[in-house]
Amino acid sequence: MKKTIVSIVRLLAIGALAGGFVLGAAADEPRWSGWQFQGENDALALFSGSDEHYTNGIRFAMVRNPKNNPDWVGSFHEWYCARFCGRQAYRSTLGWSFGQNLFTPDDISIETLIPDDRPYAAVLYGSLFVDFIDDHETVKQTVELQIGIVGPEAGGEWLQTEFHELIDDELPQGWDNQLAFEPIVNLNYRHENRVILVGDKSLGLANVDVIPQWGFGFGNLMTRFNLGGTLRLGWNIGGFPQADIVNVFGGGSERDVRKKFEAYVFVGAEGRAVLRNLMLDGNTFKDSHHVDKRPGVYDLRGGFFVRYEKWQFNYTFVSRSQEFDPARGDHDGRHDYGSFTLSCVIPVR
Repeated sequence: MKKTIVSIVRLLAIGALAGGFVLGAAADEPRWSGWQFQGENDALALFSGSDEHYTNGIRFAMVRNPKNNPDWVGSFHEWYCARFCGRQAYRSTLGWSFGQNLFTPDDISIETLIPDDRPYAAVLYGSLFVDFIDDHETVKQTVELQIGIVGPEAGGEWLQTEFHELIDDELPQGWDNQLAFEPIVNLNYRHENRVILVGDKSLGLANVDVIPQWGFGFGNLMTRFNLGGTLRLGWNIGGFPQADIVNVFGGGSERDVRKKFEAYVFVGAEGRAVLRNLMLDGNTFKDSHHVDKRPGVYDLRGGFFVRYEKWQFNYTFVSRSQEFDPARGDHDGRHDYGSFTLSCVIPVR
């Protein structure tokens, strides 16, 4: 437990340093423009409630006031947009996050290693990301550097055991078989386009819109390419989907008209071609428990989003296709989980 606490403190320190740069900052501007807390758990799924596969995830993020970005963000903005933004004008926003994800096999009551099911694994990470949004709010590009650890030091056994004791549930028995310690570094990219089908395009507010997206990740945690999209229906829909917090923070453009109330329902899908998944392939530099992952995976999702003034809440139900080929015939490998997000937005003009 001591190692776990030390690891968490280190990541918090990294996040604070990453987010705390004040080079070239304006003293009369607020430093931050919003925060977000996100929780994911298979117990939050609509049609199931068990501890298996991707069993729990938590994430906290903050986004800087774009008027108070450190100088290096401006330099990175110029370098990046000269190569990847085309002729369109973009604005950039800096943010950081830290979080933890837990993965377990189907039956957590078994103490010995289960060869035909996924490994026990936990990842503890921090990330620094920059969002680029065009002035017409129709394109968003996100570049993220993710750094963290996998293994006992990530605190998976401690968190799951303590939580199960708190709710008087069955205690996990197999964490002694988890993946070994390994540092992780991942570079992630996401590109989204927003098309208003019904609404006021001049204000950027929609009743119906669609957001196709694609992206990739490269690193020892996950190497993959993804392609998908989201359809939203509702009232005063602005910005991009709530999957990321940056889209609703620090607008600053003349077209960024926010109403007091915003609500919508959404459905979406995403497919991924996966070259490497440390959570299934096992440790990179050590011999460890692993399973035969499937190279193609897809998610189906649906949910709702509600915002009143600066407070917003989002719920998403995700149904994920089989990620690996288990030998046991009584399990089809699919997995469902739910996600909620609570955010506080401080508008920046």
